[in-house]
Amino acid sequence: MSLNINFSEIQKVILKVVSLILSLLLYIHITACLIYNIANNEQKWMPKGQNLDHPSEFYERPVKSRYLIMVYTAMTILTGNDVEPVGDSLTGVVSVLTIIGSLITANIFGTFAVVVTALNRKS
Repeated sequence: MSLNINFSEIQKVILKVVSLILSLLLYIHITACLIYNIANNEQKWMPKGQNLDHPSEFYERPVKSRYLIMVYTAMTILTGNDVEPVGDSLTGVVSVLTIIGSLITANIFGTFAVVVTALNRKS
């Protein structure tokens, strides 16, 4: 039994945009968890802009607070901003994630350009 589903052009665009958003959210979540696990091993890294005197203050916060800070940090990595990594392993991972983030950002802009072009062609 095969499904024969015909989507209109606008439905395809909506599905593509939803897919991009979900992929971006998944990347941000995975990056946040990865960076936190690496930083948590040494507990020397402090997030920027949190007015902390010692790194241990960050690691003693509730899980929800740490997760939100790490999501923000993952978004800064995605956009290529500096998160001031401490240690070789964290620096290496952040460098690779910044390159991947640049590719993801380029993919998103390219996809939206194709979508807008396709919609303009239809109208």
